[in-house]
Amino acid sequence: MSIRRPFPTALPGLPRLAAIAGLAVALAPLGGCSTATPQSEQQAEKAVTAVPPPVAAPTPASAPLAPPAATTSPEERWGIQVDGIKLSAAGYMLDFRYRVLDAEKALPVLNRKVKPFLVVDASGSKLMVPNTPKLGLLRQVASGANPDRTHFMLFANPGKSVQSGSKVTLVMGDMKVEDIAVE
Repeated sequence: MSIRRPFPTALPGLPRLAAIAGLAVALAPLGGCSTATPQSEQQAEKAVTAVPPPVAAPTPASAPLAPPAATTSPEERWGIQVDGIKLSAAGYMLDFRYRVLDAEKALPVLNRKVKPFLVVDASGSKLMVPNTPKLGLLRQVASGANPDRTHFMLFANPGKSVQSGSKVTLVMGDMKVEDIAVE
């Protein structure tokens, strides 16, 4: 006569891992495990390829279509009015001035994480906002975006590459304002 011992609750090390793996293999056909045989993988691929792609629901004719981004002005789309760009600091900086007309619309582009830059149309070079050790970024951000007040950003102009009369493009996140003449 043999005495049956209960299944130990704590198997040391490797035997415990083998027991769990064996249980996972035994339960795999029930769908509780991600292991599959090559034959079932082929069947799954056939099932996936046999499903037709979803069809987009037609839009009702009465729904107004939003105007493309290129046709709307920065004032309408982003709540920002561009006042202009002027040479500053003996030509080594570009002083960009703008007004916030709608603070809620302007929040996505005036966020601290958005890195604005200017693209010089003639050369394609990028001009960034300098980050000084004591002052930080030389720009105002969303926390200071007061409506109906003029705000600023200073862009570096190394080597005085941009002169008065040059055309630049401002990029701030998703906002892009083209053909701004430097004064």
